Amino acid sequence: MNRFFSLVWGILFFPILVYAQQLDSLNQVLQTATDTTRVNVLQDIGYAVMSSKPDSAIRVFEQSLALANKLRYEQGIVNAYGLIARGYEYLNDKKKVVDHYKMAIEAAVKFKLLASQGTQYLELGNYYAYTDDATLALTSYKNAQKLFIQADDQHQLIEVYKSTGMLYSNQGEYVEALKNNFRALEIIESMKDTRSLSDIYNSIAIIYKKQKNIKDALTYYNRSLEIARRFDNQIMIAVTNANIALIHKDNHRLDSARTLLKESLKFFLTTDYYYSHSQLYHNLSVVYLNDNQVDSALYYLNQSQALADKYNYQRVKCKNHIQFAKICQKQGKYERALSHIDKSIAISKAISSTETIEEALGIKHGIYNDMRKPAKAYLALKEYQKYHDSLFNSANSRQIGMLKTTLQLKEKEKEVALLEKERQIQILNEDKKRTLSYLLTSGLITLGLVSLILLISRNNKAKANRLLKQQSVEIRSKNEEIEMQKVALMENNKHLESLNEDKNELIGMVAHDLRSPLNQIKGLINILKITVKTDISGKEIIEKIDGSTDRLRVLVNRTLDLQAIESKKINLNKEIVDLAALAQCVVDNQQQAAEEKQITIFDKLAKNSCFVNVDRNYTIQIIENLLCNALKFSNKQSKVEVLVYQEDNRAKLEIIDEGPGLSETDKKKLFIPYQQLSAKPTNKEKSTGLGLAIVKKYANAMGGEVLCKSQFGHGAKFIVLFELVEEPMPTLPV
Repeated sequence: MNRFFSLVWGILFFPILVYAQQLDSLNQVLQTATDTTRVNVLQDIGYAVMSSKPDSAIRVFEQSLALANKLRYEQGIVNAYGLIARGYEYLNDKKKVVDHYKMAIEAAVKFKLLASQGTQYLELGNYYAYTDDATLALTSYKNAQKLFIQADDQHQLIEVYKSTGMLYSNQGEYVEALKNNFRALEIIESMKDTRSLSDIYNSIAIIYKKQKNIKDALTYYNRSLEIARRFDNQIMIAVTNANIALIHKDNHRLDSARTLLKESLKFFLTTDYYYSHSQLYHNLSVVYLNDNQVDSALYYLNQSQALADKYNYQRVKCKNHIQFAKICQKQGKYERALSHIDKSIAISKAISSTETIEEALGIKHGIYNDMRKPAKAYLALKEYQKYHDSLFNSANSRQIGMLKTTLQLKEKEKEVALLEKERQIQILNEDKKRTLSYLLTSGLITLGLVSLILLISRNNKAKANRLLKQQSVEIRSKNEEIEMQKVALMENNKHLESLNEDKNELIGMVAHDLRSPLNQIKGLINILKITVKTDISGKEIIEKIDGSTDRLRVLVNRTLDLQAIESKKINLNKEIVDLAALAQCVVDNQQQAAEEKQITIFDKLAKNSCFVNVDRNYTIQIIENLLCNALKFSNKQSKVEVLVYQEDNRAKLEIIDEGPGLSETDKKKLFIPYQQLSAKPTNKEKSTGLGLAIVKKYANAMGGEVLCKSQFGHGAKFIVLFELVEEPMPTLPV
């Protein structure tokens, strides 16, 4: 982790630039300063020279500490210990850094300075994170968080959540990383601190990119860039552009990636953010290697490694060894490549970086493949898959999706509240304008009377007419403003109505999908009643189950009328499945319902598997809704056909019934929610008009297509098409 937060903290609290003129100014102030002011000026002077002359800075800080102790200046004592620790950071003396931060914390505890104690824990946590000691860093951050909550220091609490989020992100724990960043975002929004949004948006975008969610990553990067440009925040502009460059690299837009990285590097070379220098050199090496420019890639990689070695940037070293391995692999130097991979894995384990271990093992698998050593390649692949699964398991994905949904719902609630507030303001404005209109009308009447009086005098007539004309123009202008605000209010009301309609549609679909499994439960209970011999107590239990099922069915029917949903988005969990096998499963489940109506189901399913890439549950709902409709609208002693086969590189599902068919009017209503068709169920079954709308929505969401062929009075054929895919094989993603 870089020293970004530490340096930004210094910029915020000690805005002294390293220029001779300003140092002279501070020295002049020092000549006349007394008491605590002298302590503060000494610390400002030390901070001004710390990056260029850390030894001199430490001596100045020690002078300020001695003076602060003499004056019993409590805050000055705490600050002095913390600044001495930061001076030793530049000298890479870890023991003295940690010792002086602990002295600062002990002094803050002694003087009961809660906020200062939290600040020193935060600085210590940043240092531990910078030296890749994640466990101690997390402990320090948690201590700082508790103290800032007690001190009600919202600004520093934001910094703790941001630092904790970055630490979790580097460890590959993306759920916790997002939680902490969303907490920081919530505080920033409550404080209306727009300037700070750029940094937090950038952090959230980084996590989404690591999760391979490029769409959301770009959304937050663009938000970050917009805020940074609005406030001319050059640091965040450079940081965000560097991160966007990596997305361009992944999309093979290498020229754009190079341009953005070089612009960011040009800016950071004017600063002493050496971690950023090292990271940008590494990223340029990656881009050049992707463009097969090995010499340039090696040049920038050596630049990065030199800085990483000098300042002991373990995380950058880890990534650089992976990059060295890629270059050696491309040059056919496989043993050297494996050596670099082993170094990268060793560092990754030391700093608990799961994501770099996963990447290194993936490269190792490829190297063994190139060396034609399948046994070792297989072992590397197994190790890779273990780490990959830990980073991208379904539980994490669901939690991240829930966090994202929660954030979107909060944004939606704010939008609705804002619209309601605007509507109330518009109502008040209308009342004010109505009052103004009455006043203006009264003024016109008064003007008319005055005009009649003034008509006696020819000299004042022209003046009265001009005044009357001016008032009329103002009235028309006010009326036009009122009309425009009425139109805006109507548009806002339409937007609210649209949100309400979205609620109805999606909750109706959810309730409709619950009805089919309830019907299956009901059918199974009927079988139990007929076939199972049991005592009176057992029969009572079955009756109770039956009654509970009926009550649940009533509740589902009532749910169809509720208005309690805020979004109509479908979240897919796609996988490669056999469409014929899914169809067979649905047919087996509906046999009991078919037998009750004396309907025969003929299943003509493909002998060879028809693999498609779909969401399993939604596909079952599609087949189930179509088959249930066919049974519902078919007469007794008729037949229903279910076919699955391959045609033109597509998997084709057909469900054909001998029902009443569809009229031309009915065909126009197909797939529209809550539309009742002219044909009625043959055994008084319930029909909400939602089934086909759900089929259409789910099929389209998964890239499929739904068709209907029917002639009135001659049954109906519903067709669902999906693209065929090959049977899945366990392979390593490139």
